Amino acid sequence: MRDKHIIDLIGERPVNDLSAAEIARANEHTIHCAECRLAFEAAIMSSRMLRGRAGAVIEPSPFFQTRVLSAIRERDLSPHPFGFRKIWQTARIPVASMTAIVVMLVALTLAPDRERSPSDDLAAASSGADVVFEDEGPDNDNMTYDQALINLYDQEAEGANGRKQ
Repeated sequence: MRDKHIIDLIGERPVNDLSAAEIARANEHTIHCAECRLAFEAAIMSSRMLRGRAGAVIEPSPFFQTRVLSAIRERDLSPHPFGFRKIWQTARIPVASMTAIVVMLVALTLAPDRERSPSDDLAAASSGADVVFEDEGPDNDNMTYDQALINLYDQEAEGANGRKQ
């Protein structure tokens, strides 16, 4: 019995779950092994303390009854934490900025256009790299393919500075 210690047996299961044969074997072994005797006695004591403590009913103190339980009841009876006021406090800045953007877009959409002169449109179009063709008159609305090619090649032949090359 000295070669096989009961510490492993105690570590596997609680002392309450040991059979009568296992307890007898443990008692026989603890007569000769001081280390196992200390472990077995500690297991028996902890088992007794746990059983005693599990059976005890602990009443809360008067402080706990009055203050803590009333705070819990008050929190449960209070309005939902995600009320309109709390949501508004959180989201008022993004909502206000989105509203301002929508108002500006509506104002820009509905505002009357300023009067433009035809020379402003012509100046804006000719300032870019686009080629602008001016009509000779109202009778010449449709340009043929040949006329477009002649105009296009005449523009390329003039070059970037407007002089013929």
